Amino acid sequence: MVTGEIEKSIQTYTLWAQSYPADDIPANNLGFDYSLIGQLDKALTQTQESLRLTPNSVIGYGNVMGIYLAPNRLDEAKAAFDKAIALKLDGPGLRITRYQLAFFQNDETAMQEQAAWVLAKPSVQDQMLTALSDSEAYHGRLTKHANSRNARWKQPNTMVLRRRQRSGRSMRRCARPSSGMQLKRAKPWRKRWR
Repeated sequence: MVTGEIEKSIQTYTLWAQSYPADDIPANNLGFDYSLIGQLDKALTQTQESLRLTPNSVIGYGNVMGIYLAPNRLDEAKAAFDKAIALKLDGPGLRITRYQLAFFQNDETAMQEQAAWVLAKPSVQDQMLTALSDSEAYHGRLTKHANSRNARWKQPNTMVLRRRQRSGRSMRRCARPSSGMQLKRAKPWRKRWR
């Protein structure tokens, strides 16, 4: 964000929260904004307020976990995850944050459990593959999950394929004679660009 935009956002959400105290959105977004500028105590207070207003929010528990991870409060992050699971709240964001927690704790078993859970969901596999790649890169194993990403790109019937289709359409729309590409040469996304 541009400098000063976060402060304006904080002012707006603060006014919103004062005007509509039962709405959890401003508290949640204030928590996010405060975390961006490193004010983690305020971020945690706002995110917990959001959870108080909407106690069954998977996103809220994921945000609390993320805020606890930043200052290395790993036990509290794990407790937030456990509480969400006990409330039968679950989701990819929560599981990916749990994977990150397991990474910080060097808990390979928990990392594998979370990765397996998320990778079983085709619409969010790319997010987990990113986390896996980051973990492997940290340990100096740069190609293990890079190959998984490339294989995923080639799989049919996935979100990636739909993104690839949209990307191809966008590229064809952007083709201009001034860019060195003639409009009549723009090819469908399935064919290689020359």
